[in-house]
Amino acid sequence: MTKVALRKSLCILLALFLLALVPRVLDLGVFLTVDEPSPYADQTRNFLLAVLKKDWAATNQMGNPGATTVLAGSIGLVARYLWLGVKEVSLQDFVASVSLHPFDPHLLPALRLPFAVITALSVLGVYGLAKKLFDEKVALLSAILLAFDPFYLAWKAREVDYETKFIELAGEINTLMPYYVVTKATEALNERKKSIKGAKILILGIAYKEDVDDQRESPALKIISLLQKSGAEVSYNDPYVPHSFGHRDYPGLSLKSVALSEEKLKEFDAVIVATAHSAYDFEWIVKNSSLVIDTRNAIKKKRNNVVKA
Repeated sequence: MTKVALRKSLCILLALFLLALVPRVLDLGVFLTVDEPSPYADQTRNFLLAVLKKDWAATNQMGNPGATTVLAGSIGLVARYLWLGVKEVSLQDFVASVSLHPFDPHLLPALRLPFAVITALSVLGVYGLAKKLFDEKVALLSAILLAFDPFYLAWKAREVDYETKFIELAGEINTLMPYYVVTKATEALNERKKSIKGAKILILGIAYKEDVDDQRESPALKIISLLQKSGAEVSYNDPYVPHSFGHRDYPGLSLKSVALSEEKLKEFDAVIVATAHSAYDFEWIVKNSSLVIDTRNAIKKKRNNVVKA
């Protein structure tokens, strides 16, 4: 093969690889299928933990998903650990702390990235096989059609129910928001060498929106529930809600609003701004808190102890 032909082949392979990889990477965190939180994510974490502990018997995977699928997902978890750069926490501790119940939506890109790469490489495999069986044009057309598959699906979705999907997506975002907040809080605590388990966390605002006392559909209730399931000690303050109890979806929740003071704020490992009531002095809150998770963009200035969520 001449140098010109070699360059041409390499350019075609690179173009096909990128054509297949880019749309899949852009959509890594868009859709959540029912089988991803369990058993896929569960088995992926357990598989990687078993490998790290050298418990080879526990790496045996039965049923669906198979070992290859779980191995690819494990590679994604390791990549996420390296990307976050959490040097204070070992890989084994990081994997063990991964939130699956509730499911951490940030895991989706990490778990799916290896499959995006594998799919992109398979396009090159199809191109090479078709080139041997047929000719250059047929091989190129086959690979391009396979690479463009996500674009076709997106176009078809827009043709059928574009507006409906936007409504569903908005609902999914609202549903996943508490999980996202808890994940950000967990990561922020990990960076400060603290675990979510046993952490003392204060929720600021439990009402559905600022300056009202209505708690119905409040995301703060879900955040509290998720934090408690993770082993955190949760308190809340809300000037409009002195006592939170009797909720249909959270029958076991019964908390009373705690008073705010400099001493009280210093007792908590993290403060989560869930509802930005106008009565809150956020400058004072930030000044007297070790860590603030701001879910409402209530704190405008950049601070070292403030994490946006």
